[in-house]
Amino acid sequence: MKKWKHNKKSVDVPLKMIHPNFKNPRKGTYDKEKLEILKESLMSIGQLTPIKIDENGTILSGHRRFEAARQLEWSSLRCDVFVGLDDFSKSAILIGDNATQEKFDAWGNRKAISDIYWNEFCEVYEFKGKNDKGYSTFAKKLGISLAQARRCVESMAKENITTARKLESAGCGTDVFDEVLDTPKKYREQMINKALSLASKKGKKLGKKVDKKPQLRHKLRMFRKTLVAKDAIENLNPSFFKVIHSKLDSIGMVLTKEVFQKATEEQKREMKENIKRNIIPFWNMLIK
Repeated sequence: MKKWKHNKKSVDVPLKMIHPNFKNPRKGTYDKEKLEILKESLMSIGQLTPIKIDENGTILSGHRRFEAARQLEWSSLRCDVFVGLDDFSKSAILIGDNATQEKFDAWGNRKAISDIYWNEFCEVYEFKGKNDKGYSTFAKKLGISLAQARRCVESMAKENITTARKLESAGCGTDVFDEVLDTPKKYREQMINKALSLASKKGKKLGKKVDKKPQLRHKLRMFRKTLVAKDAIENLNPSFFKVIHSKLDSIGMVLTKEVFQKATEEQKREMKENIKRNIIPFWNMLIK
């Protein structure tokens, strides 16, 4: 049963009539120290801005303030009441306001945005054609960038869920997940195994989640470059010639593609080994 029939601005609402939103990406997990600071602020200067709720008393924005008020045993909070919003509009307020406040769990945020897109946005958006995914409108409604909207939705697609679960369980952040997804599919399994291996080592050493350590993503990126370079060397493909030629040219040496093309298979193998052994390691030292 609806508790309000019309929109209300800055109305006092008893805490017992206010309910947390199950879609909240934080899922009730708050930084204790920051929550204490918020409680001190509420006690000293009071509630500066209303929280946002729907006609049923479900929170759209203001979960931290609600939790702080609950712990302070306040009897009520000032609220702005929004009546008649569809599910997507409510979620847009929830995600949009959270995006400008305290950062919440990146994995939870990504899952929430993906779920909102598929289960709510797609129900109300009028697609203009088979290639229209509505990402631009979706991003604007949520108050996030187009790139973030696309990444959140596509990264949590069915074919990526298993990888996401593995990396999240290992303590990796979404940045590591993105690094894996940005890798060509032929190298992806190796990248996943490398990420899990690095995460395991970091986790044992640090005794905490590894996603806060940017070194892991950097090492993974270097590993990807190694895979690509190794593949290029072993196959002697055109991109290999181009890279080697530019590297040699930059240090004053001349080695053209024609030299390789005219060489016998034995000569190619010898040149490849010489380049791999005598040039590439020193080039990597120069560019560090």
